[in-house]
Amino acid sequence: MNKLLVRLVVILMTIGINLSIVNQAQSGEFNMFSFFSKSNKAPTNISPLVGAELTQETQFPQINPDIAIRSHCRKMRYEGKSSATRFIATDRVETPELAFVVDGLSGKNPLALINNPEEGRFDIWSLDASTLKPTLPIDIPTFHPRQNKWSSFFILDVACLPNNQVLIAVGYDDPTTKYALFIFDINKTSIFHIADINSNARNHEKYMEYKALNADSVLVLYYSDTKRESAEIYHNYYNHLLLFNSEHPRGLEILKLGIDIGNIEQWTVIGNKIFLETMDSRGHQEPKRSYLSLDLSKLIK
Repeated sequence: MNKLLVRLVVILMTIGINLSIVNQAQSGEFNMFSFFSKSNKAPTNISPLVGAELTQETQFPQINPDIAIRSHCRKMRYEGKSSATRFIATDRVETPELAFVVDGLSGKNPLALINNPEEGRFDIWSLDASTLKPTLPIDIPTFHPRQNKWSSFFILDVACLPNNQVLIAVGYDDPTTKYALFIFDINKTSIFHIADINSNARNHEKYMEYKALNADSVLVLYYSDTKRESAEIYHNYYNHLLLFNSEHPRGLEILKLGIDIGNIEQWTVIGNKIFLETMDSRGHQEPKRSYLSLDLSKLIK
């Protein structure tokens, strides 16, 4: 009788574990073969509007880009509350004390995006142009269909875009932690979803990178489709480059780079060309590196 009971318990446990694996695999959270081999292919796509292909280069250029645009989005640590808040410039700040001050807006006072850990959210304030003291809270409309299910949502990074727009990397709990990019249109006081994202698999505190090309054009890099290779080793199977300008205010995906070519390790823009150094380290004793360029002459004016 005891042997039969033990067998029954083992069978039920096996069924439960198998169902759990199936559910996780269907949700994309588990890959039982990822430790032993590469996953499915990850093809690279270039927007037809680019009108060019990736070109092989011999090395990554070791010269500074010829365009230097001051960022109007400044990462800050904040102290105090509401109108008594003050901002302190710093290179490193924890998420609960994180704020971004945005100035250089056409016809608008500077504003600040401030994490509010007490209420589990972020706030947006208009600032006095001379003192940068918060003067007026800005109502944030609902910007995600499941937002009422979130237990919290915080700003992780911010990039200034043309035409009084700001790109926001947001982390939210629904119920697990997820990440997404949103555009805050300052003129319309509205927020729009752009993409669901992952953190950089090699640097979990990095959610996007951005480079201003000129006063009207910004390039943004973000990461997606994170997969596990083995214990504590993960890869982003896609890197995405978006172009924001007057013609593409919501962003044009100019490049969706699959890991078969490699993840972007570093990138720069010289003239109208993007230069990339990529690396595919899946299962390689020596990572596979590539040096590439993409001509954006038809898009950057």
